[in-house]
Amino acid sequence: MGCSSLRRVHECKRVIDAVNDGLRSISSDGADAGASPSTYTRLADAYDALGKQLEGADSKDPALSKSFGAYRELIQRASRQSRAFAEELDKPTSTPEEEKEKESRLNRLRTQAKNDVNREAALVRKLNGLCHPQ
Repeated sequence: MGCSSLRRVHECKRVIDAVNDGLRSISSDGADAGASPSTYTRLADAYDALGKQLEGADSKDPALSKSFGAYRELIQRASRQSRAFAEELDKPTSTPEEEKEKESRLNRLRTQAKNDVNREAALVRKLNGLCHPQ
């Protein structure tokens, strides 16, 4: 029983360290992304790098392994959304209708990103509970 808890701590620490390092990079890049397609592309690259760091994250504990996988999926989705946002920002518009459609697509991507922030918060709470049981 004690070895299982110790193994879980090491598995969690590896993931937590990778996530914290990756998120530091992401928050410094995304602090003031504004309307810069290149900034969103750099964010996508940072999410990709974090995803690669998490590729080997696994656990003998099924619940923890499932949560690690869910977090990797969330990171991959953030990368795709950042790239899509960059591409959308970079698309030229020549009419008010095109501009309105573009803004609608950007708003849809913003909504998806906000939903993922909520998913991430819930997932982090779950991981905390698994990594630090009371």
